[in-house]
Amino acid sequence: MTRDVYSNYAIRRAAWQFLSGKAASALLTFIILLYLVRMLSVFDYGAYVVFIAGTEIGIALAGLGLPWLGARYIPEYRLRASGSDLGRLCLQLMLCQALALIALVAIVAFAMDIYLSWADLLAHRRASWFALALLLTEGLGRFVREGLMAPLILQGQARVSLVLRQSLFLTTIVAFSFAGSTELIWVLAAEVGASLAGYLVSVISFVWHLRSLRGQVGESGWQEPRVTNQWRIALRMYVAQLISLTYSPQVLINIVQRALGAESAAVFGFLRTLYEQVARYLPATLLFTVIRPKLMAIHLQGGVSGLTRQVNLVGKVSLFVLMPIVMIVALGGDGMVSLLSGGKFMGEGLLLLGLLIALVPCSQRQLLETVAVVTGRAGLCTFASVFGLLALPFMIYLLDQGFGLWAPVLAILFGQITLNATMLLGLKQIGYQADWRGATKLAASAIFAGLVSVGVPSIERNVIWLGLGCLLATLLFLALVWWLQAFTLEERQRFDGLIGRQLFTR
Repeated sequence: MTRDVYSNYAIRRAAWQFLSGKAASALLTFIILLYLVRMLSVFDYGAYVVFIAGTEIGIALAGLGLPWLGARYIPEYRLRASGSDLGRLCLQLMLCQALALIALVAIVAFAMDIYLSWADLLAHRRASWFALALLLTEGLGRFVREGLMAPLILQGQARVSLVLRQSLFLTTIVAFSFAGSTELIWVLAAEVGASLAGYLVSVISFVWHLRSLRGQVGESGWQEPRVTNQWRIALRMYVAQLISLTYSPQVLINIVQRALGAESAAVFGFLRTLYEQVARYLPATLLFTVIRPKLMAIHLQGGVSGLTRQVNLVGKVSLFVLMPIVMIVALGGDGMVSLLSGGKFMGEGLLLLGLLIALVPCSQRQLLETVAVVTGRAGLCTFASVFGLLALPFMIYLLDQGFGLWAPVLAILFGQITLNATMLLGLKQIGYQADWRGATKLAASAIFAGLVSVGVPSIERNVIWLGLGCLLATLLFLALVWWLQAFTLEERQRFDGLIGRQLFTR
């Protein structure tokens, strides 16, 4: 029964649980985004996106590689260890994460005024303390949902927690708005309360699940991995994450705030939020918490070839979803940004397109890192991230040359390409081979479809013609993908097996 935890049926069930909950949370997140950009002034919204970026940086700093440690070893303990050993490992990880977050919050609280002065945010000093509280509550909740529940494929419980969090946040800011409390401090206070509620729900359901596994008996002959081996992987991934963090969008938006001011930070922050909404719901990212335990199980059962096929398939599906979005933004990005921002940000469609193009290599990164970790080459992630460091001086140079907001966009693209290229060269030594042929067919289909359709919106600049152009580009893209057979026969057979019908191999 234990071995069925990561079976195809279990993964498929978890995926449907995950997707149903994710659809609800995605809708709520999108509504919150649109509501906040209209509710707050440009000055307050710029400060909000900077504080949220700082919260995400803090969560990464306090991570200590623990999510990767859990992703690597929790599936193994679930398959081979006793229930008490699994519970002990999970509670130890939870305690380590809590202590790390508390320590970081104490350090940041001591240096808060220095940071606010550097970022020209002293006017928001009171609101900054709520951002600090959010770092603690959101860090704890996210670790339980993504670092502990995900490796055990407890997607149903995790999604309940996340949907509750977003529902409470949206309800509270709407209530504050109707009461006339539209300042930044009230928004952050609402987010802290919602985050705390989501954390409490997730930790209660997780501990309850651990109690239900107490009777599990460990596999005879299995030896518990040495603590030094566990922490070696965690620390290598942590160092890689820290290096990558220096040129992440979260850090770059702080530099934008410092170099270009609050209005530019608000623009870049809004575009970054749209970019991350797309990134978060690409298949490789959306289903990553479901897929990663399966990839770990595949490797435990032996074979790099099976791991390679699975990773290439997920990566190509992500590109298949991303390419039409890139085409649509290329055709009507300016109008989309203006509409979504309520008219606050105009003429920024090309910047959004640049960010989405940078998302092409970024959408593959997590998969490549997973291959490195499960095959015992976590050090490659650290090595590759060092080359990505060139993105930071590259951005500073572009800012000095007057590139404005194009500087962080080009820096993100440069950093992701450099990191992925290094990862692919390193993984080639263990037999991993990316499906360049399939990826090229997807890219060629998108480019050709976009070029054919680009003339349609120019006939008459209105929503109807723009919609027709986007529809034509999408349909032509799908036809070209089918004609060029970007997905192999084996991959299409796997799609048929997943849906239970012979649809893609007719």
